[in-house]
Amino acid sequence: MQLIFEFSGSPEEYISEGTHKEVQPPSTCPRCDQAKSFEPLGYYSRGLTAKGQAGVIAIIIRRFRCTTCGVSVSLLPSFAQPYRLVRNEIVEKFFDGEAAATDVARWNYLLRRYWRRFCQWFPDLLVLTGIESKRAPPSAKSERCWSRFKKLWGPLVLATATLVRTFCLTPFGSYRCHRVPEK
Repeated sequence: MQLIFEFSGSPEEYISEGTHKEVQPPSTCPRCDQAKSFEPLGYYSRGLTAKGQAGVIAIIIRRFRCTTCGVSVSLLPSFAQPYRLVRNEIVEKFFDGEAAATDVARWNYLLRRYWRRFCQWFPDLLVLTGIESKRAPPSAKSERCWSRFKKLWGPLVLATATLVRTFCLTPFGSYRCHRVPEK
């Protein structure tokens, strides 16, 4: 399963400082609730947009396995969005309407797809988090979705961590990797 951990620096700092080597496992297993039960499992690499250039950088994600129940956990740094190539700060700029920013313009084709997915998912997100009791029809004013989202959960970085930790959801969908595996 995948969890989000807070990292206050940039992706470039995460890479240059070798932060992936210092990532600590969760204090308790999300599946069996056993304390201090994780052992290192390894790493995997994933892409993330580079800042100020058209390329993609590789970030290393730390993985652990619970010695009690066998569940594996990967820890994604908070600057990255699960299953999204574009880093959170650029996604948030686009959603805030800053279309002229260089990095936003560079990744506009992907960001428009992210926006459509977010707006389609938002009514379900409200229901699944218990904020609304039934799915509302898609809003004619989709920009209202983003302002309401930010009022409910805050900036994208914090909102993603909260949604994954509390509801096993992301701002863009529900993924199996965020659900606690059955025992």
